[in-house]
This record gives sequence, structure tokens and C-alpha cells, in this order.
Amino acid sequence: MSGVLPAALRAHCRLANVREGTVVMTADSPVWAARLKYLGPTLLEQLRRGHGLEGKELRVRIAPAAVPETPPLRRPVMPAAAGDALRSLAEHESDPDLAAALRRLGSRGRD
Repeated sequence: MSGVLPAALRAHCRLANVREGTVVMTADSPVWAARLKYLGPTLLEQLRRGHGLEGKELRVRIAPAAVPETPPLRRPVMPAAAGDALRSLAEHESDPDLAAALRRLGSRGRD
């Protein structure tokens, strides 16, 4: 079957079933399904000639590819020395808002 499909379609479309003259193929998105339907008559002819399949009709179903699960995001870890440095910097800062922000950030340092 891989020789029948154009290279662009091979990664996105698969032969699912052939039954009673109907060739069923799956595509991983509506875009690839539309391209597959467009090539339907040509594909059926190539399947008849090259593979001996007596397909009279092509049906295309959309079966999205499995999406791998993404691991949960981990909160970055700040070394204790960086936290100490930020807290020390906060003690010498004249702007009270900036000093408070530096203390909050410095409190995230690992002890």
C-alpha cells in the first residue's frame, strides 16, 4: 500500500479495511482526509492494477494520531546560595516594593 500513496500522505493515512468492494482508509486529520478523497479514483485504480483489490468505493475516516502525554511541569528549584544572595540584596535595597519582591523570591531558595 505504501507504493500507492504519495509520499506526503504516507505518514498520515493508513489502509483500515477492504470489504465487499469498499476500501476504508484512515487519515489523522480532516486536511489529510480531504487530500485522500481527492485522490480516491486514482488510488482505487492503482489498487486494482497493482494489488488486485477490487475496490469500487473509497471511504475515508478520521482517526487522530495518538498524542503523547506531556509530563507535568516541575517548578524550577533555586539553589540555597541564590536565595541567600537575593535576601541579602533585599536588605540593601532602598525601594520597599523591590525589596519585598526580592525577599519573596529569595524565600524560594532551597535550604
